[in-house]
Amino acid sequence: MITTILFDFMGVVSTEQFKGWKKIADKFGLDPEVIKKRYYTHVQEYGRGGAGSTEKFLENVCGGFKTDIKEFESLYCNWWELNKDMVFLIKKLKKQYNVILFSDNFDASTPSMRADKELNLLFPKMFFSNELGHTKSEKESFQKVLTQLGVNPSECLLIDDQEKPITTAQSLGIESLLFTNYKTLLSEIKRLGILNENTQEFQNLVNKDKYSIFVLACPAHIPFNFAKHSWFVINKKGSLSRWEVKYAKNKKNNSYLYSNAMPPFQGLNTSFFIKKSFWKTELIKYIEGGENSTVKKMIDLIENSEKEYQYCFKYSFLGPNSNTYVQWVLNKFPEFNVKLSWHFIGKEF
Repeated sequence: MITTILFDFMGVVSTEQFKGWKKIADKFGLDPEVIKKRYYTHVQEYGRGGAGSTEKFLENVCGGFKTDIKEFESLYCNWWELNKDMVFLIKKLKKQYNVILFSDNFDASTPSMRADKELNLLFPKMFFSNELGHTKSEKESFQKVLTQLGVNPSECLLIDDQEKPITTAQSLGIESLLFTNYKTLLSEIKRLGILNENTQEFQNLVNKDKYSIFVLACPAHIPFNFAKHSWFVINKKGSLSRWEVKYAKNKKNNSYLYSNAMPPFQGLNTSFFIKKSFWKTELIKYIEGGENSTVKKMIDLIENSEKEYQYCFKYSFLGPNSNTYVQWVLNKFPEFNVKLSWHFIGKEF
């Protein structure tokens, strides 16, 4: 489950990079595309920080031009302006997720960003390549950030407008989105179950001091949407995981049992062929308990399903299927009195 979102700065949180290059170019009568090309040629080498890194970087970027390097540096370090749409989005996401700024940067520009009041209000923590000693194209930078945040790669999402950091993050198991524009980003994060209004009501029920179980359902894929698909989401004091049986074999364990195949509260795709349209999720039952509660015992059973559930390696539309699995767990705890309707085909297998 995603708990932490890492935002790149230039071209994502700030306005388009080209606008920055254009401001500098207009000031010195330069070609903005040439400056931009030189920037990306040298950013990997000098973004790690260290004595003289900024001066060397700027010399390489504007070398050969009739410019004052100190004036160029001053303008370069203060050209940016925040993307208003992204500021609005980050403020909204901040209510549910840890939002973190993670940017390739230089010794000269990092202090002004750390001192910026609006950035400090947006991001509780900021990480810069020159302070980490590695750029985002290097695995070490992500590993240091993950360690300092105390999170796993599977709990993170990176939003960046450059392909190299995306590739590096993905190699570590970090979900990543290549930013092109605000509208597309909204669509992509909703596909991941983020900012989905339907899921928000369930997120609000999560108690980080308790153990709880959600019994959830949604229609099956078209043309079988007369039937229901059911699954469990378990909450272990704020740590969520999703458990279900699906029609296709899980390549990780060669069974039909899945853990965290989808965002916890997201319904299935409406059809096998439409990947960005999802059914609304229905709450069948919500139960909560403490350390020694029956709820905790139910969670233990679900987490050991791969060993305990007899139909892990067998699947049929009529059963055994997702509803057979959910009913199997519910039968072990009749005191919760959860009854599945006839729409849950396979429950009586």
